[in-house]
Order: sequence, then C-alpha cells, then structure tokens
Amino acid sequence: MSQDRDISSLIINQTFKIYKSNSSLSSSIKLTKKQLEKFRITLCKYLYQRYQQTLQVEDDLLVQYESYRDIVPELTIYNNSIEEHSQYKIQYLIIKCANNRLISRQVFIFVSNDDDFTLVLNRITNHPSINEYILELLEDINDYPLIIKPLDLPDYLIPNLVDQLGDKLDSLGDLHLVYSSPTSNRLRNFIIDIPKKDLPKLYNDGKLYQDIVKFMYNNTKIKFEKLRIEKFVNNLINIANDGKFKLIINDNQLIWFLIESIKSSLQ
Repeated sequence: MSQDRDISSLIINQTFKIYKSNSSLSSSIKLTKKQLEKFRITLCKYLYQRYQQTLQVEDDLLVQYESYRDIVPELTIYNNSIEEHSQYKIQYLIIKCANNRLISRQVFIFVSNDDDFTLVLNRITNHPSINEYILELLEDINDYPLIIKPLDLPDYLIPNLVDQLGDKLDSLGDLHLVYSSPTSNRLRNFIIDIPKKDLPKLYNDGKLYQDIVKFMYNNTKIKFEKLRIEKFVNNLINIANDGKFKLIINDNQLIWFLIESIKSSLQ
C-alpha cells in the first residue's frame, strides 16, 4: 500500500464512527513486527472460531479452513503513519482479507497531538462484533493499556459545520436536517429538507445555519437553534450527533475542520 496518502483518502465514501482514546496506537511511527504478528495470530484464531460456528449451522458448506493457520496468509495488515499535518500525529491500521466473508475491510485511524487524548476514526462494518473484538485487541496491543470509547459530538458542532460550508453552496446540493423533539415521547423528530435551488435565497448574513434557523422561525415560530441536530446530510458530508460520519468528496479542509472542532470541544 502506498505511503503517499492523506487522511481523507483513507476515509472517503466510507462511514466512520468517532472514538476517543487515552493514547495513540503506538508511541513510535508504527507498531513493531512482533506486535503485529501477535495481533494477526490472535485475530485469525478468533475468525477461525467464528468460521467453525458457521460450519455447524451450514452443514453443506465446503470446508475452506482446517485451522486458524489457513487464514493467516489471507489476512493483510497495513500499519503506518501519515506526515500530513505538522501539529498532529496520524497513524492508521487497515485489515484486509482475501475472503471478505470472514472479515470485511477494517480501518482505524488515530489522530493525536499534545492533548491528553487521541481521536480514533473507526470504519463501520456489517459485523460490529468483529469490529468490537478488534478494538479490544488494540486496547491490549501495547505494554500500556489503551482505553478506546465511542464519542458523541457536542451539540454545537454540526451547526458550526453548516456555517463552515456556507462558501460551498454550489457543491452542497440539497440539505437534509433531522432534529430531535424536546418531547420525544410525544412527537417524532423534526425533518427539514432544503432544495439546492433555495439555498442562495436563505444565505444572507454569512452564516448559513443562522440564516436557516431564522427562516424556519419566521415561518413556523419554532426556535430550531434550541433543538439538537441529530443528522445533517448533503453532497459533501453526512454526519450524525452520535459520532458517525461519511465524507463524500476528497476534501482535506473539511475533514480537518471536523477533527479540530471535536478536539477543541473536549479540551
């Protein structure tokens, strides 16, 4: 795998969940060969155990693996650092298997600076139990324990992101915003759809989100700035308050705004 890459090329067109860790994956540029080999063997044993369980359910399935050792050569692990941002240390771990029925592509990106915590971008897959197991392995991969926990976004982050995208009206496309109801046991979420053609009419004061909530208040008398945004969907990025996001275009400026906003909110 080429080392000439940036962080957005690792995450584009994939859904990630944001986590928080007490440390980066490795204190050096990457994990040692010994660490990676131990990780590989442990993961292959786990995958073989799952494979055996599948055989018990599907009796007519052709047996491909007689032991975990048969899986080892099919599993490829990429681990390295990206020298992209002078203030941040970026490490990634990518796991691929020749048989994607055993395990789908896994991507973990650790972004750290001088703070006491590291952001971890974890690719969402169709088999969350495998992903959770890998996170547990990563927590024990060093002599010092890692603590990796899911992270919800602060309420103001998505409104700030909408404002940041105000200068990209031509690329945004239609906007889809989902708000949680303050009386969720009685009302469903509020959903606002804004066609692309109407965006120039709304964008007046230099802050797109403020213009949107002002327009909505004038027409509904609902103070949307008081409500929590659950999801924001457009042609550039889809993002939810539970920390899930999908970068749709290769835009480093956008992903670094997101990363720096999250890190600054937790200081």
